[in-house]
Amino acid sequence: MTSAKVDRELNNDRRWFRRNRTRNYRVRWSFPNEAAEVREQQGLTEETAILTAVMQLKPGIRMRVFAWAPAVILQEGSPVHGLAVGNTVLPFDSFDLIDDNLAQEIFELWGKVDDLGNGYKHIEVKEVMNGN
Repeated sequence: MTSAKVDRELNNDRRWFRRNRTRNYRVRWSFPNEAAEVREQQGLTEETAILTAVMQLKPGIRMRVFAWAPAVILQEGSPVHGLAVGNTVLPFDSFDLIDDNLAQEIFELWGKVDDLGNGYKHIEVKEVMNGN
């Protein structure tokens, strides 16, 4: 059950899918209240960056899965500028440029149930240098 604050944030997904009618998937940074709920539910610290993959089943019905990584990767001067998914690097500043096929792959990867029976995944961060 999500809080009223998170529900208000999730209206952004509704609007995004309405503007992008050919899309069924989206990858984005988690919204502030959404991230706070995930951190609380998973016992994570504020130093944890939370990402969300969203699948729209039909207009008005969406599923979310989450992934997280140490927030240190976001600090200025960090050699990490994106997350590796297979052979593709997802730049932190351009998630909306990810096409629907890759967004679906990410959703499915993050949505695999872990040993504890939940759909949350921790991202294994690999250093990806700018220009590589």
